[in-house]
Amino acid sequence: MAVQPRSGPVFTAPATGQVLATVATASGEGFDPLVARARTAQRDWARLPYVERSQVFLRAAALTEVGAEP
Repeated sequence: MAVQPRSGPVFTAPATGQVLATVATASGEGFDPLVARARTAQRDWARLPYVERSQVFLRAAALTEVGAEP
């Protein structure tokens, strides 16, 4: 689950003004919960069988190929 940024720089497309990304910044007080969530996510990922983990990467590769230029 993504963490919604509370503060940080916002990047927009100059041509359209569309928001491309908001980058979260973390202070000392906000950093520890993020590390705890990352550790939990890593343990959950490690518990998945190899086949399920490989399917995630195969799907990502397929999506990358679809968006790639010839």
